[in-house]
Amino acid sequence: AEVTAYVASGATVTIIDDNGELPTAGVRRIVNQNLHATPALYGRAPGPQLLLGPEYALIRRDVTGSLRDDDAREGHDVLVALGGSDPLRLTAVIVDALLDATDAVVRVAPGLVAPESSAAGTRADRVIVDGSDLVEAFACADLAIIGAGSTMWEVGRRGIPAIALVVAENQVAGSAAAQRLGFVRTIDVRTERSTSQIAAVAADLLDDPTERAAMAAAGRSWFDGHGAARVTQAILSDW
Repeated sequence: AEVTAYVASGATVTIIDDNGELPTAGVRRIVNQNLHATPALYGRAPGPQLLLGPEYALIRRDVTGSLRDDDAREGHDVLVALGGSDPLRLTAVIVDALLDATDAVVRVAPGLVAPESSAAGTRADRVIVDGSDLVEAFACADLAIIGAGSTMWEVGRRGIPAIALVVAENQVAGSAAAQRLGFVRTIDVRTERSTSQIAAVAADLLDDPTERAAMAAAGRSWFDGHGAARVTQAILSDW
């Protein structure tokens, strides 16, 4: 409704879409940064300018900074970042499972929900709550456990192998494409909420620096960090 109202007002409208879900009549351009984005999502008739795929990934400038070149180092640092609200309340139980299954230091990005972990309370030397908007955590992480949203593009750019947890239907296609391209492992926690499975996959990856290095290289090959600049340039071309 808001898109339609802006178009009706005569505004030049750019929309950010994931799966062809938003109204497109009258909009100037569509940004879909997903790996599965194709023109077929938006029909064949002449219409909006399409900015599709990872070339247009909107990655924060502070994330696109210095990149790691030590992909084969021993894995002892895991980031858990499940979004601002962690809708399924998985952060705390995943932290507990990681502490039980690995010897890793666990960095937690709690977002709007502070994790309450009984195991973390007794092993506080292995749990760090990160308040740096992930920038510091990205610099340290050997592996990330994340929600299967736009954080996938950030870990891809930074060369951090990740386990992406699907918590909503609109994440299915994008996370499946990311897994096919090799820089994440995907688990749909709506149907399989076994934290022991998540911890087991994490333990396997921490013990396999060669696989982590391959995942890191795959992610960096798809995201060059200039997507926001390309989108900005396209918008400014209207003026």
